[in-house]
Order: sequence, then C-alpha cells, then structure tokens
Amino acid sequence: MNAKKYLPILFLLAIMVLAPVAFAEDNSDEELGQEDELDEETEEEIGLMVNQLGAEYRYLQLERAVTKSILSGAKIVELITVNHSEEDVNSLNAILDEMEILLEDIQNAPREGDLNEIALAFVEMKKDAGDLVKEFREITREILTPEDKNELRSDLQEIQSEVLDNLREAVGEAKRTWNANRTELLLEKMGISNVELVAKVLSGESKISQVKNEIKEIFRNIGDENKNMVTQRVREESTKRKVLKNSIISNAKNQFTVRVIGKANERIQVRAEKLMAKSETALENGFENRSKRIESKAESLELKSEKLEAVAEKVRNKRGEKSQ
Repeated sequence: MNAKKYLPILFLLAIMVLAPVAFAEDNSDEELGQEDELDEETEEEIGLMVNQLGAEYRYLQLERAVTKSILSGAKIVELITVNHSEEDVNSLNAILDEMEILLEDIQNAPREGDLNEIALAFVEMKKDAGDLVKEFREITREILTPEDKNELRSDLQEIQSEVLDNLREAVGEAKRTWNANRTELLLEKMGISNVELVAKVLSGESKISQVKNEIKEIFRNIGDENKNMVTQRVREESTKRKVLKNSIISNAKNQFTVRVIGKANERIQVRAEKLMAKSETALENGFENRSKRIESKAESLELKSEKLEAVAEKVRNKRGEKSQ
C-alpha cells in the first residue's frame, strides 16, 4: 500500500474531530468588544454554528461571558461606591440593568431553525454586549485610580458564583457533545460503529488527541478498497461542511451593517420598554432614585434607537435599498 497516497485523508480525519476553538469567555471582558465590521474571531465562532449543537455551544459561551461581565460590573460599582462616594453610579447601574435584559435575550435565543438567522442573532447580541462593556469601561476609566485597579484585579479574579460554575459545566458539556457528534459522524462515514469511543468522548474520558490517533489507526487497518470509499465519503462531508460554514459567514458579512443595526435597534426598543416597566415598578415600591435612573437609561436607549435607524437608512440609501 502506498502510505503517502492516504496522508491527505489522514489529515482530514484529524481535522474533522478537532475540538472547537475556545471562546473569549476565559479572557477579560475586553474580548467582547467588536467593531462595526465582522472580525475574524466572530467569523470563526459562527463558522462552528453549522448545526444545533454548534449554536448551543456558542450561545452558552456568550451567556457565560455576559454573566461574568455583569458580576464584574457589580463588583466595580461596589468599589466605586465605597472608595468614591461622591461619584454618581446611576449610569453604571443602568448599563448593568440593560446587560441583564440582554442576558435574557441570549438565554431565549433559538438554537434551531434557519442557521443564517441563528448566526446573525449571535453576531448582533455579541456586538450589543461589546458595546455595553465598552460604555461601562469608558465611564469607569475616568473614576478608577491605579490603586482601585490593583484592588479590583484580585477581586475580579476571585469572583465565585454558582451560576458561573454551572455555565462553565454547561459549556464543557456542549463542547464534549459537539466532539462526540463529530466523532460518531466520522465513524459512520468509515462504516464503523464504536459506541464505546463515542461514549468516552462524551464523558471527557478520551481527549481529542487520543481520539484522532485512534481513528487514524482504525483507518490504517481497513482494506485498500474500503479506504478509497472512506476517502470519498470524508472528502464529501468535509466539502459539504466547508460550503455551509462559508455560506453562514458570507451571509453574516453581507448582512452585518443593516441587519445588525436593524435588529439591534429592535432589541433596544424592547429593552427600553422593559426598563420603563422596571422604572414604574421601582417607583411603586418607593425606590424613586432607582426609578429615575432606569427611566433615564430607557430614554437614552430611545435616542440611541433613533440614531441607529438614521445610520441604517443611510446605508440602505447608499445601497439603493428601500426602507423596511
């Protein structure tokens, strides 16, 4: 047998069971920031959303990142309240209120259906989160001293939360489920059933490097005639997945400006309504200052909505599109 002949397919076998790329949720909140164009990191993230499992994995990562931002923000507000009592933290608390509403949107986002729509919604909500983190950071930058930042550095690293722990476990489980699904699909293309191997991937007992080696060994041990058949099947599956991935990314790029602005505008309007409702509830319960703070944020969101619509209209006019 000519071993070199099958080197490309062995490479494909390895690629098809690689673990998904890690998300920024393990890094600082700055990773949530996003410009007005689709960046390479986001492209890679939505490139994984070729099925429900990939969508679930990415949304859980985003949920954990936003949750961590909210908890970190609360810690920062607490420190400012103690160390800089003269500072007004109403605007910071209002941003955290909006982030909590965004978190609900992320938790309720569909994972099934039109893959292009699912990926676009992810891009839109990730951008919203990045914008809110950026707004929060810009305000605190003017308040926090170097001493405050040193104090916060250790506090933020030690944030303990049952919610975060549960989300970390959920992200890990979603990652293992994705890998188990990819392993099972690849074995199916090879005409082999290996329930034990798939179960080990799902439980985390088998690492991806071990799985790759085991699958390559299985491939080496099948006959040349079957190797040719497997080679064809794997190449077809790889091509199919690549086409779908590129389609999702291309659609997101083409739709990014108008759709992201338009959808973000819709969500901003919904959040403004929810904030107004929270403001009324706070007032009814005797929390007048909190009510005014939330109402002010809702009004600023309405202004932001108007500005976004103006930008979207400008882009549509440039493209020669009609307003929706």
